Amino acid sequence: MNLKTWTWNILWGFISDDNYKSFQKFDIDYYVWILKKANLDLIFLQEAHLNQTKYIADKLSYKYYTDFELSPSHLKKWEKLCLWIISKYKIENIENIFFINLNLKCNYKWNEIYSHDKGFIKWEIFVWNTKFQILCSHFLPLHIFWIDYNNSLIKNYKKDIIEKIFNNSLENTIFWVDTNVEDEEKYFSEFRKNWYKNIFNKNHKWNASDIIFISNKLNFENIKIYESLGDHCLRSWEVVLD
Repeated sequence: MNLKTWTWNILWGFISDDNYKSFQKFDIDYYVWILKKANLDLIFLQEAHLNQTKYIADKLSYKYYTDFELSPSHLKKWEKLCLWIISKYKIENIENIFFINLNLKCNYKWNEIYSHDKGFIKWEIFVWNTKFQILCSHFLPLHIFWIDYNNSLIKNYKKDIIEKIFNNSLENTIFWVDTNVEDEEKYFSEFRKNWYKNIFNKNHKWNASDIIFISNKLNFENIKIYESLGDHCLRSWEVVLD
């Protein structure tokens, strides 16, 4: 028996209808359609609005789901940006943990915006009487692709991430994250060397994708990447259960 999982940044339900030149068409049911066909055990989503959580879970007929409200949305007034997880297994011992906010700013569609809070959801499931700790996260704010790894501010933020993630880790841990950096192997080498096996981000044509870490004692197989009409592709893999 394997635990079948997907991770996907759904860009608040927007897709491209102009050959990936932009992502301006709202179509949350496109994401529902793709996810429904997959028959998954666990689904991990980033960049969702809060009101989309129950809608997708209900459409997929999944009983268990949880979300983490990170911040007010910069795309839609009165909305909240969140991480969330949908599961076929009962979700227990949920905890939402924030990282420090770097208070960065940039221009977005001719408006000045500031970095919003980031963090991770931590929770547990039991499969075949085995407890798994599950983490879903979104790391660096504002897509810091120009990142200076020697910058003291960035170093402190990285330290905060590592301390909070690994102060909470268990032996059977599965961890999905949208990092918002291009060189994960360089920036998060501590994860790979000391704690986790990893499936690092390999962007597929015009789609970005998330990365996965699992505890060293766990095994995985059937790793796949699927194109999508969103700005991220889907990352699929299965955790091998004894």
